[in-house]
Amino acid sequence: MFALFFRDADGNFNIARLIFSLIGLLISCGMALWFLPRAVRTGRMPFGVGFGGSQIYYIHRERNPIGFWLLFILYSLMIPLGFLMAHDGWTGAGNVK
Repeated sequence: MFALFFRDADGNFNIARLIFSLIGLLISCGMALWFLPRAVRTGRMPFGVGFGGSQIYYIHRERNPIGFWLLFILYSLMIPLGFLMAHDGWTGAGNVK
């Protein structure tokens, strides 16, 4: 079933398209179901990477409401971006021979 949808231009199974689609779905579902509702509930949104010893900055809704809601909107735009990534991986947009 997967080999039918995730074919490359030569007709072979392309694992990179499958991985690209799964990453897009994980981004969308993670933002919509876990990250954004948690940010609204707690009133703070993390901003930063947090890996390799870098610090995570939190934007608090009470102290900086404009920054919080602007960051919320920007993170919300990642939901359709993730679905677009999944769709492009599924349909093979740009897969021209």
